[in-house]
Amino acid sequence: MKHTPKLYALLAALLVLLLAVTACAPAPTTTTAPTTTAPTTEPTTTAPAEAGITNGIFECRFTPEGYGEFVNYIHFYPNGIFYISLYNAGQFQAGYYEVKDMAVEYNSDPEDNTKKATSEQAVVLTNLDGSDYATLAYVDGVIYDLPQLYTLDFAQVLDSGHTSADENGIAIIEFMLGDDEYSLVRLMHNGTFQDTIGEMIEGTWEQAGNVYTLSIADSTGKYTVTLDEAAGTAEYKAVDGTTQTLNLVREAETLLTFWGSTDKATYGLMEIEIACLADGKAKMLVKYAGVENKQEGTWVLADDKMKVTVKLGDVEYEAPLDVASRTFSFELPISDGAAEIKVPLTTASKVVYTFTGEANDKVIMECYGDGTCAVIYVGMGTITTGTWVMDTSAGPLPVWTVKLGETFDGKDVEVKVETDYASKFYFVFKNSSGQLEETLALPFTALQK
Repeated sequence: MKHTPKLYALLAALLVLLLAVTACAPAPTTTTAPTTTAPTTEPTTTAPAEAGITNGIFECRFTPEGYGEFVNYIHFYPNGIFYISLYNAGQFQAGYYEVKDMAVEYNSDPEDNTKKATSEQAVVLTNLDGSDYATLAYVDGVIYDLPQLYTLDFAQVLDSGHTSADENGIAIIEFMLGDDEYSLVRLMHNGTFQDTIGEMIEGTWEQAGNVYTLSIADSTGKYTVTLDEAAGTAEYKAVDGTTQTLNLVREAETLLTFWGSTDKATYGLMEIEIACLADGKAKMLVKYAGVENKQEGTWVLADDKMKVTVKLGDVEYEAPLDVASRTFSFELPISDGAAEIKVPLTTASKVVYTFTGEANDKVIMECYGDGTCAVIYVGMGTITTGTWVMDTSAGPLPVWTVKLGETFDGKDVEVKVETDYASKFYFVFKNSSGQLEETLALPFTALQK
């Protein structure tokens, strides 16, 4: 079974306890909805296979032992925006989606984790900042194995009674007057807007090219915001015809990222990422026990560039520079729901994919988030380094470009990465002396994380 009722109860309890940075570090917080809840009517109609993804909602309900029902749903808009609500709207967010012809392995039987199948289509979900959220198998009106919810499945419901008004508006585009953070036009994912330039105005918006037309609620009044994306500005034309120039609000560039994980947490793997932005903000994401938790803080680089200080809540953490590796590192104390643990975090490049030797699993190639890679003999060190690119635009299977600095002929050359079209990508690595030859492989399932 995917999860037993007792495990659901345990994990539900973790929603209260989970991811609290202990007394020396306050708990990360998730966005909460004080008034709006997800639809609570029981689904009566399941979508036929041919129903479009924008029809109705995709819903998942479960009731842990000793708890009330948890309602979770995903709503797909025709303009490529999705909204997801988890735990009775205790967590929610918006992002972008695309339905692709893509093979994704999924658990086809919720009662038996060993029964797998492969989809012909997938729903690729990305966050508003363009980062990955999830890539999920999409088969006959069901979206399978959402990792943010214990790999549960979401079935399409056509007559849920759900409307976009049931959702908490999340800004997908923001415009600011000068540098006044209180004078904003915020366009929400669900087609509503808030305008705080002058008096508060609310209503709905529509887009035609780079022109956003805002219709005032309970009024016939309309006005426009015309975006010049290249310049990062917009012309705000009020109902009376007067114009002002607004600035497009963009999230600051990420200058530094701390990564870390541990498999010693009580309820499995815990992964932590802290993005340090150019505007001095720090954004932490914790993935643990099927739940994602977020917290914002600040960061600063010392004048001598020998230390980074990250502040989360009221607690500061110092990450000294390791001169040899040019990386910053520190340990973050955090609760795993049962005990306090410490998770080491570092700015070293994150491993995205790992090719493993088929005959000798100590020979691996790690592909890092910055586009570099390294062939390593575990326990002995790095054999060679290079670069990697994975192109997903060519078709259902991505095309790999790997260049390594040491091959059989001693030249920096492109390595041919092939596929068996059934289960894996692979290539043959030879070092310059010819003493090491190994087939390194990456299973298709590694692309689903």
